[in-house]
Amino acid sequence: MFRLLLLGFILFNTLQIVAPTPIYAMSLDDDEEDAEDVADLLAQAKKEGKNESFSKANALLKKAKMYGVSRDDTKEASRYVAGKKQARDDRLERKRKEKERLARVKREREKREERARLARQRQRQRKQSYSSSSSSSSSSLDYVMVTFNSVCGFSGCIDKNLHISGGPGSFSPNYSGAYSGAIHKGYNGLAGRYSWSAQLDRTVCSGSFYVSGRKRNITISIHKDCYGLYISEY
Repeated sequence: MFRLLLLGFILFNTLQIVAPTPIYAMSLDDDEEDAEDVADLLAQAKKEGKNESFSKANALLKKAKMYGVSRDDTKEASRYVAGKKQARDDRLERKRKEKERLARVKREREKREERARLARQRQRQRKQSYSSSSSSSSSSLDYVMVTFNSVCGFSGCIDKNLHISGGPGSFSPNYSGAYSGAIHKGYNGLAGRYSWSAQLDRTVCSGSFYVSGRKRNITISIHKDCYGLYISEY
């Protein structure tokens, strides 16, 4: 009887030691399955990161972290997705800056073109105003009187032989060898630049002057020996 009891006790203890072994084997299988699930989630997360679907990638990373296994792989996948996102953000920032630069260049070019257009417009207006004024002046006066006058002090000088050429008009002296005469309106009007020459005693002086066509009289005054020229239009 004692032997039977001893054999039963030994058998019972043996079963207690052996029984947990199948349960431990099941725990290893579960870890392997979790590791496979995590690897699949990380692979999907990388794929979504490559496609720049970062909200999906982060959701998959969050799900993978819940398993608590393969920490190194999870960190590596997180860095991969973060790197892809940073690259995307940098690319978008470069595009934004380039777009702003091109818009700034376009605005500056348009401003330059507008300034140039306004400058051309003002130049055309000045030309039209000048042409209109010249036309009006030349049409209002048919001729201007020109007088040559020398300043020779008490000794005096003999002024003679005034000659005028150039310009659109034609000069006619009052008489042969005269020191005065008239510039008559020509085919192209009266206003313009003219050349002149005149004689002081035996000295011949010369120069040029501009006729506006708006004043009736012009005087050419000069000192002896052809210096101190003064021209007035009135």
